[in-house]
Amino acid sequence: MKSTRIVAGLILIFSCLFTIFVGREKLLEEKSVEPPKEYKGIISVWQVDSFEGGIGSRKQFLLKMAKKFEKKHDGLLVLVSDYTADGVRENLKNGIFPDIISFGAGTEVLGFSELNISVNFKGGKVGDKQYAIPWCRGGYAFFGNPQLIEEITNEFDTLSVSHNGGIEPFITLIEEGVSVKDFTVKKPLDNYVDFLSGKSKIMLGTQRDLARFNSRGFEVLIKPLTKFNDLYQYAVITSKEQTKKELSQEFLEFLISFEVQKELYSIGMFSPYYSVVTDNAQYNLMQNQKEFSTLSPFMKSEELLELHRVAKEGIMGNQDALNKIKKIVILP
Repeated sequence: MKSTRIVAGLILIFSCLFTIFVGREKLLEEKSVEPPKEYKGIISVWQVDSFEGGIGSRKQFLLKMAKKFEKKHDGLLVLVSDYTADGVRENLKNGIFPDIISFGAGTEVLGFSELNISVNFKGGKVGDKQYAIPWCRGGYAFFGNPQLIEEITNEFDTLSVSHNGGIEPFITLIEEGVSVKDFTVKKPLDNYVDFLSGKSKIMLGTQRDLARFNSRGFEVLIKPLTKFNDLYQYAVITSKEQTKKELSQEFLEFLISFEVQKELYSIGMFSPYYSVVTDNAQYNLMQNQKEFSTLSPFMKSEELLELHRVAKEGIMGNQDALNKIKKIVILP
């Protein structure tokens, strides 16, 4: 019995010592897990579609890129929401601001801050300061029906022009030196449908029409316009907090990196900075055009309406209208 007590006592002493010198380390080891992720907050992005895209959604593209960016920043969330130009104007007027606004001309953004960014883009400048940068772009092109014409020149008896507000296709005709005796203006989808049905031999359209033709398998002649382009998706930073401003700027740098820009083909849009080679020769032809003149993305909607009126007069040869346009267009 006495020996049993001694053995039990030794076991107890051993257990205590084991717990103190070994078990304690094991418990601490189990608790020494990866520290919790640093939470850096939420970056809010408002996406405004002020002109037709290519294929898919620019919002979904931004969401996809946001997920990649979040992996580089533990705890950071980037939320992307669709907005109309009217919705943006109303919110900003009431003091409601996101961190980033992705937009086109006529959206009328406010409260944006100067960018310290790795690119220099004249269209997004006010004076010598960079306030907006484009993260993707579209482009204008003539599309011809090969069953009805052999080639596309710069002289037209009649031309069917796509226009849906927010962009100014007539300036691209003026800058290109195109001669047009008469033209019709149609909504983009109507223009496309009429072209397919043979109601027009040539139409002035955009990257959206190229995507439509490719999707349908409809062969077209294509002649990209090379002098002027206002089909840019810009981004500005409107955050009021310094940390968010810094993270927002880093996100914009990520958007204009080659890593992201090479993926714009997936939504039928072009890079403003790089020539991305794809297996689509017509896409490559439009992508490879560079050094466009453009318009300021900060133009108001009423200014764009007036410009549209002036540009239509200019394409018909009105010299006063041409002089006004010359003063507004931003050279590359």
